[in-house]
Amino acid sequence: MSVKQILSRTLITGLLAVLFIPFIVTDSQFFPFITGKAFTFRIGVEIIFALWVLLAVRERTFLPRFSWILVAVTAFVAIIGVADFFGINPYKSFWSNYERMEGFLTLIHVFMYFLVVSSVLNTEKLWRVFLNTSVIASIIMCFYGFLQLAGKMVINQGGVRLDGTMGNAIYLAVYMLFNIFFAVFLFVRSPRQNENDRNDRTRGRARDGGDFAWSRYLYLVAIALQTTILYNTASRGVILGLVGGAILTALIIAIFERQDKKVRKFAIGGLVVLAVLVGGFWLARGSDFVQKSPVLARFASLSPSEIKSQGRYFVWPMAIEGFKERPILGCGQEGFNYVFNEHYNPAMFNQESWFDRTHNAFLDWLIAGGLLGLLSYLAILAALVFYTLRSSLSVKEKAIFLGLIAGYIFQSIFVFDNLMGYIYLFSLLAFFHFDSTKSKAAIGWLNSVAENKNVAQMVLVPVVFLAMIFMIYTVNIKPLSANRTLLDAIASSRDQKLTAEVALANFNKALDLNTFGNPEIREQMFFNLNKFQADGVSSETRKAFQDEAVRQYEIQISETPNDTRYLLFFGSLLARLERFDDAVSVLEKALETSPKKQQIFFELGTAYINSGNPKAALEKLKMAYDSAPEFGEAKVMYAIGAIYAKDLKLADYLLADLEEREIASEERILIALSAVGEYSRAAEIIKKRIKIDPENPQHYFSLAAAYLRAGNRPAAISELRRVGEIIPATKNQADYYIKEIQAGRNP
Repeated sequence: MSVKQILSRTLITGLLAVLFIPFIVTDSQFFPFITGKAFTFRIGVEIIFALWVLLAVRERTFLPRFSWILVAVTAFVAIIGVADFFGINPYKSFWSNYERMEGFLTLIHVFMYFLVVSSVLNTEKLWRVFLNTSVIASIIMCFYGFLQLAGKMVINQGGVRLDGTMGNAIYLAVYMLFNIFFAVFLFVRSPRQNENDRNDRTRGRARDGGDFAWSRYLYLVAIALQTTILYNTASRGVILGLVGGAILTALIIAIFERQDKKVRKFAIGGLVVLAVLVGGFWLARGSDFVQKSPVLARFASLSPSEIKSQGRYFVWPMAIEGFKERPILGCGQEGFNYVFNEHYNPAMFNQESWFDRTHNAFLDWLIAGGLLGLLSYLAILAALVFYTLRSSLSVKEKAIFLGLIAGYIFQSIFVFDNLMGYIYLFSLLAFFHFDSTKSKAAIGWLNSVAENKNVAQMVLVPVVFLAMIFMIYTVNIKPLSANRTLLDAIASSRDQKLTAEVALANFNKALDLNTFGNPEIREQMFFNLNKFQADGVSSETRKAFQDEAVRQYEIQISETPNDTRYLLFFGSLLARLERFDDAVSVLEKALETSPKKQQIFFELGTAYINSGNPKAALEKLKMAYDSAPEFGEAKVMYAIGAIYAKDLKLADYLLADLEEREIASEERILIALSAVGEYSRAAEIIKKRIKIDPENPQHYFSLAAAYLRAGNRPAAISELRRVGEIIPATKNQADYYIKEIQAGRNP
């Protein structure tokens, strides 16, 4: 076997292996559904890219060829690269984080993947193998989904929406969308065209409707399985994208297909069926059948009021405001969180606290790359449509891919993209790039470089392989190690059997690797602070952790001084360490970066209270309340601020709107009343607790304590006698307290 054959077969195997990346779930890593897939993809692409360069300089038929798809993709990557460099946070724009694993680094790898797949899969036979492998992989995923439906496998994000091994229902839905259309394409692909690479005997049987013709109907089984799984993801945008894409495909075939009358009739019939199904659903949207279906009920609930309650309703206008501020090159990838915090809408109090995506792929690229970035992304889609229309495919085959493109574009209006979406989009681009360039020669200047053996084999190849080794270590091995160590640190922070010293050592080990995971590690140090404040932790270990946590957050703030998230976490950390004046200073800075975020007002108000400045606290908490008076937490916090400021009339006014159960369950109100000496008012709240839960002895003891602090010793004794009678098991304890009170002591 020649070197060319070894390299080409290795590359083909590697490209087919990429199609099984969706199955990778690494429980040994933080964000197991994201990081494992991304690191595997990056390492795989780095290896196959280096091998491709070696192959291409030896066999120039594997060099890239010109198409406007290649131009559009290259321009898009270049423009986003410039936008990232001049963005708000270039470091994060390049590296991203563990939760997303995107950034310019992923874009580079996707571009490398595009170059390899569009050059190596250079025959129709290889593309059929690629598409068939993808469909087979999707069928395996379908069976996993059915196990989830049967309750044999856990639905990872909870609820009833299938997510497969993706960890997210939308990611699974997009994956199925591509593969449904791939299966349809393979089904309708002309048997005569499929015979090109078959031997004469097989060709004859296929033409006569033999084995190959029969096997085509297995694609219908695949389509049924894929559609069922997609339906059970309950991803409305993707499902509507599938329906819309199917309608477009059927329309194109019904209008323009002239040779295959059977397919044309089938398309017309499909349009009628789709119309009946959509119309029937609309008429039956209020029926029990629809309302009791988790999937159909989601579609039936679509209405203007439901849309206004979604995060998209709030974040899309924010994206437009962010675009206006940086219209040409945007904020860089991973920059939307700055826009979100700056333009935060207080009416989002019942939404997620942090949005780093607009949930619209086009707005995401508008924010990341400005107008140039969005136009370059649209140019990719335009080139894809253009080359689909002028491809060598039949009318019905073009219609299928146009339906897929339309469905993908439609669903992109409502979701952000992810690694698997990128892989399939760029695979589709590579397919039509191949189709348009299969009769062309390699790009001239690349051909010239390959002809110069000294440059190609003695300079280019060694540089590429050294770069591959460097990238595998820097881009993957180090952050992988940091990720695993972070997971160990989190586990040791929550494992009662492991000491705080072990947890601290793991955090320090992860941080010492100095990767793009450091911000996440610092966050987790804050979230796991309780481990180091627990009883039994030595003062030396407690102080060592606190000092290190503060030092790390100081580093983080120096690196990202305007990132609201880290300012808020740092301020909260300082408050928990009882450094209230420092906390106030940091939280005021956080408020400057996000002037309407209630969470900051709450933390700042609490810090002002603890620093002995209740008036300043009341002012901040009033601002939070005024921004969204319907927000229950804002009302409670404002009332608490009023209590500490001793404006009890205001507190009573605010609490009057709350239900008795809400007031009774709110421990912070009791703490505030006790802190300002309003024990009689505290006693009234505890009475509400007793009314709601008369079997809880702690409520009676708390009421007795409130009476005692108010100076009403007879009432305290009376309450203790009552609990001893109502709950006999407490009589001895109650009698002890009674004796102590009667002796003039305060137990």
